Amino acid sequence: MIKNYCDCCGKEILKIYKFKYLCHLDSSGKWRGYTDIDGEPVSGREESKDLCLRCYNKIIGKAVRKFTDEQRGY
Repeated sequence: MIKNYCDCCGKEILKIYKFKYLCHLDSSGKWRGYTDIDGEPVSGREESKDLCLRCYNKIIGKAVRKFTDEQRGY
């Protein structure tokens, strides 16, 4: 039997919610990639984390709110 744990809170999870992001956004600093013409980091590779529903909703909820703010020009 395989047990899965949330990469955020560490609790055991029955259903995995995948959270993917580009590797240059990883805060560990281990990924050094290319930069665009403005000197901003870019990458095409993805990192993936396994999350429980509670952590997924917290993280994605913040991203959706930020996206909405950016659309509105805040």
